[in-house]
Amino acid sequence: MNKKTIAAGAAAAALAGTIALGGSAVADSTCGPGATAKAHYENVKNPVTGKTEREKITECPDVTVSSGNGVTTGAPAQNTGGLIFRDQNGRDLGSGMGENDQFEWEGRKATARNGEKLIYVKQITRGVGGWGSLYEGWVRAEFTLAPQQFA
Repeated sequence: MNKKTIAAGAAAAALAGTIALGGSAVADSTCGPGATAKAHYENVKNPVTGKTEREKITECPDVTVSSGNGVTTGAPAQNTGGLIFRDQNGRDLGSGMGENDQFEWEGRKATARNGEKLIYVKQITRGVGGWGSLYEGWVRAEFTLAPQQFA
Protein backbone atom coordinates (compact mmCIF):
# COMPACT_ATOMS: atom_id res chain seq x y z
CA MET A 1 0.00 0.00 0.00
CA ASN A 2 1.42 3.38 -0.90
CA LYS A 3 1.05 6.64 1.06
CA LYS A 4 -1.76 7.93 -1.21
CA THR A 5 -3.87 4.82 -0.57
CA ILE A 6 -3.32 5.08 3.20
CA ALA A 7 -4.22 8.79 3.19
CA ALA A 8 -7.34 8.16 1.10
CA GLY A 9 -8.42 5.37 3.44
CA ALA A 10 -7.92 7.58 6.48
CA ALA A 11 -9.88 10.42 4.87
CA ALA A 12 -12.73 8.08 3.96
CA ALA A 13 -12.85 6.74 7.54
CA ALA A 14 -12.89 10.28 8.95
CA LEU A 15 -15.65 11.28 6.54
CA ALA A 16 -17.74 8.24 7.47
CA GLY A 17 -17.32 9.06 11.16
CA THR A 18 -18.40 12.65 10.53
CA ILE A 19 -21.47 11.57 8.57
CA ALA A 20 -22.42 9.05 11.24
CA LEU A 21 -22.42 11.80 13.88
CA GLY A 22 -24.40 14.27 11.71
CA GLY A 23 -27.78 14.01 13.42
CA SER A 24 -26.89 12.60 16.79
CA ALA A 25 -27.41 14.16 20.19
CA VAL A 26 -24.20 15.56 21.61
CA ALA A 27 -23.29 17.33 24.83
CA ASP A 28 -22.84 20.98 23.92
CA SER A 29 -21.73 23.69 26.33
CA THR A 30 -23.72 26.27 24.33
CA CYS A 31 -26.90 24.81 25.85
CA GLY A 32 -25.67 25.26 29.38
CA PRO A 33 -24.04 22.90 31.82
CA GLY A 34 -25.45 19.39 31.73
CA ALA A 35 -27.83 20.13 28.84
CA THR A 36 -27.77 17.92 25.78
CA ALA A 37 -27.95 19.58 22.39
CA LYS A 38 -29.16 18.08 19.15
CA ALA A 39 -27.12 19.12 16.13
CA HIS A 40 -28.09 18.88 12.48
CA TYR A 41 -27.22 20.62 9.23
CA GLU A 42 -29.39 22.80 6.99
CA ASN A 43 -28.87 24.84 3.84
CA VAL A 44 -29.36 28.51 4.72
CA LYS A 45 -28.91 31.75 2.81
CA ASN A 46 -25.94 33.84 3.94
CA PRO A 47 -27.29 37.40 4.38
CA VAL A 48 -23.90 38.92 3.54
CA THR A 49 -23.06 37.02 0.34
CA GLY A 50 -26.57 35.97 -0.72
CA LYS A 51 -25.31 32.43 -1.37
CA THR A 52 -26.80 29.26 0.06
CA GLU A 53 -24.43 27.58 2.53
CA ARG A 54 -24.55 24.47 4.69
CA GLU A 55 -24.76 25.47 8.36
CA LYS A 56 -24.68 23.50 11.59
CA ILE A 57 -27.84 24.10 13.63
CA THR A 58 -27.72 23.36 17.36
CA GLU A 59 -31.02 22.85 19.14
CA CYS A 60 -31.16 23.20 22.91
CA PRO A 61 -33.96 21.84 25.09
CA ASP A 62 -36.61 24.31 26.27
CA VAL A 63 -35.38 24.39 29.85
CA THR A 64 -33.77 27.01 32.01
CA VAL A 65 -30.54 25.91 33.64
CA SER A 66 -28.59 27.80 36.25
CA SER A 67 -24.94 27.00 36.76
CA GLY A 68 -22.71 27.59 39.75
CA ASN A 69 -20.79 30.34 37.95
CA GLY A 70 -23.72 32.77 37.90
CA VAL A 71 -24.65 32.21 34.24
CA THR A 72 -28.30 31.37 33.59
CA THR A 73 -29.62 30.06 30.29
CA GLY A 74 -33.14 30.82 29.16
CA ALA A 75 -35.42 31.32 26.19
CA PRO A 76 -38.13 33.65 24.92
CA ALA A 77 -41.68 32.82 26.03
CA GLN A 78 -43.84 30.99 23.50
CA ASN A 79 -46.27 33.00 21.35
CA THR A 80 -44.26 36.22 21.77
CA GLY A 81 -42.51 36.19 18.40
CA GLY A 82 -39.15 36.25 20.21
CA LEU A 83 -37.19 38.92 22.06
CA ILE A 84 -36.25 42.34 20.66
CA PHE A 85 -32.75 43.58 21.46
CA ARG A 86 -32.90 47.05 23.01
CA ASP A 87 -30.51 49.64 24.38
CA GLN A 88 -30.42 50.31 28.14
CA ASN A 89 -33.18 52.91 27.75
CA GLY A 90 -35.51 50.35 26.14
CA ARG A 91 -35.24 51.57 22.52
CA ASP A 92 -35.62 48.88 19.80
CA LEU A 93 -32.27 48.22 18.06
CA GLY A 94 -33.75 46.41 15.03
CA SER A 95 -32.46 42.93 15.95
CA GLY A 96 -33.79 40.06 17.98
CA MET A 97 -33.92 36.35 18.64
CA GLY A 98 -36.70 33.98 17.64
CA GLU A 99 -38.88 31.96 20.01
CA ASN A 100 -36.75 28.85 19.48
CA ASP A 101 -33.46 30.56 20.31
CA GLN A 102 -31.64 30.34 23.65
CA PHE A 103 -29.71 32.96 25.62
CA GLU A 104 -27.26 33.31 28.51
CA TRP A 105 -27.81 35.88 31.28
CA GLU A 106 -24.96 36.84 33.61
CA GLY A 107 -26.96 38.91 36.09
CA ARG A 108 -27.09 42.39 34.49
CA LYS A 109 -30.45 44.12 35.04
CA ALA A 110 -31.80 47.58 34.33
CA THR A 111 -35.05 49.49 34.48
CA ALA A 112 -36.01 51.48 31.37
CA ARG A 113 -37.39 55.02 31.67
CA ASN A 114 -40.92 53.67 31.25
CA GLY A 115 -40.43 51.22 34.15
CA GLU A 116 -39.91 48.03 32.10
CA LYS A 117 -37.49 45.52 33.64
CA LEU A 118 -34.64 44.75 31.22
CA ILE A 119 -31.96 42.06 31.36
CA TYR A 120 -28.78 41.88 29.27
CA VAL A 121 -28.52 38.60 27.37
CA LYS A 122 -26.22 36.92 24.84
CA GLN A 123 -27.87 34.73 22.22
CA ILE A 124 -26.21 31.28 22.17
CA THR A 125 -28.10 29.66 19.29
CA ARG A 126 -28.21 30.67 15.63
CA GLY A 127 -30.41 29.93 12.66
CA VAL A 128 -33.76 29.34 14.37
CA GLY A 129 -35.72 32.51 13.65
CA GLY A 130 -33.84 35.61 14.82
CA TRP A 131 -33.43 38.81 12.80
CA GLY A 132 -30.93 41.65 12.42
CA SER A 133 -27.18 41.71 12.99
CA LEU A 134 -26.98 41.72 16.82
CA TYR A 135 -26.62 38.63 19.03
CA GLU A 136 -26.67 40.37 22.40
CA GLY A 137 -28.44 43.24 24.09
CA TRP A 138 -31.09 44.27 26.59
CA VAL A 139 -34.45 42.46 26.39
CA ARG A 140 -37.71 42.80 28.31
CA ALA A 141 -37.67 40.22 31.11
CA GLU A 142 -41.46 39.80 31.04
CA PHE A 143 -41.24 38.09 27.62
CA THR A 144 -38.79 35.38 28.71
CA LEU A 145 -39.80 31.79 29.45
CA ALA A 146 -39.37 32.32 33.23
CA PRO A 147 -39.59 36.06 34.00
CA GLN A 148 -39.77 35.52 37.76
CA GLN A 149 -36.12 34.39 37.85
CA PHE A 150 -34.97 37.82 36.66
CA ALA A 151 -36.92 39.85 39.25
